[in-house]
Amino acid sequence: ALIPGAAEAIAALRADGRRVGFLSNKPLQTRADYAAKLSRLGVPASADDVINSSLVLARHLRALDPGAPVFVIGEPPMLAEMRAHGFEVHDDERVRWVVIAFDRTFTYAKLNTALQAVKQGARLIATNPDPTVRRRKLEVKATRDKVEVWSRQSYSLRSPPEPKKSK
Repeated sequence: ALIPGAAEAIAALRADGRRVGFLSNKPLQTRADYAAKLSRLGVPASADDVINSSLVLARHLRALDPGAPVFVIGEPPMLAEMRAHGFEVHDDERVRWVVIAFDRTFTYAKLNTALQAVKQGARLIATNPDPTVRRRKLEVKATRDKVEVWSRQSYSLRSPPEPKKSK
């Protein structure tokens, strides 16, 4: 359900000529899926109106290494976003990048492939690492941490930024 008044506020912003975007840190659905959900809830939206963690990671990595071969620990929407941005998605360790996102089908075979790739020189990049928000993010952080510890390599992207700790 929408927050009361949200549809009206968004409509007013659009009527005023403002562009409205929708942000999600959840890589489990496509941007088109999120847009369809918003539309069903009464807020017309297209996939281009949605920015999620899969899109941010894919764009960031494309700026670093366009078209690179990647191994993805993630779900089908993440793999699709990587392919849509021109990456070669592999299911073996012969890659330049290991991408880690939330994956409900995570296995130790995937972890081993990631580790072997990093041992052979692949770099790590991860999304959703914040352990303080939800269980799924803790799982991503734990996966990323295992690869970092075993390979002695740290990852490249934090999405969202981790909160600063107060003293």
